[in-house]
Amino acid sequence: MEFSPHDVGWTEEKIIRFWNNRPTPESFGGGIARGLISLTKKYAPIKGVAIDYGCGRGDFIKELCRENVRIIAADNSEGVLRGVKEQFSNKITQTILIEQPPLKVEGDVADFIFFNAVVEHLLPDTLDRTLKEFSRLLKKGGYVIVTTANRENLAKYKTICPDCGGKFHYMQHVGSYSEDSLKELMERYGFVTIATECSWLDDDRTIEGRFKNTYHWFKE
Repeated sequence: MEFSPHDVGWTEEKIIRFWNNRPTPESFGGGIARGLISLTKKYAPIKGVAIDYGCGRGDFIKELCRENVRIIAADNSEGVLRGVKEQFSNKITQTILIEQPPLKVEGDVADFIFFNAVVEHLLPDTLDRTLKEFSRLLKKGGYVIVTTANRENLAKYKTICPDCGGKFHYMQHVGSYSEDSLKELMERYGFVTIATECSWLDDDRTIEGRFKNTYHWFKE
């Protein structure tokens, strides 16, 4: 294989391959999940049906299970969903494989959609379909909670494949958002901004912890 430095051109196939083969996925759990749930409760009690959209291995679900809510877990990896189903078999209502919208679930079903550290991974076409699908899934008066790293410098966190020379963000991020840009994105799809906050969700205040300095969007 010839080594030739180049930027990776992400496709849906490559993204799924990346996550299906990543040996030690990052965790959105522990203090971060608890902090987000506490923050959400400032605006509305968590009840009814909640979709964890892009649930990964279920770290956020562990904390969500403490709430009086029916949980639907959705992800684009069949292997991930099998693990979530095994781990939370008695605590989640349904698992859904994210393919092409619409998802295999009725509309107007969700009181909450948690979109945790996912928006920065999505290609433009996928993001468009996803936000349109949120409008279908969400009940009138429901909430979408979006979290993402704050003004992330994508180039700073690139790595390189020593075999082919492909350069890419080490966590497969393809988008960077500020408070204004994410607010504008969500409102373009008809969501109403209830609040935006820039918050530390756990006790990590180090330079390495800057990814946890996260904006939160609460949409209705």
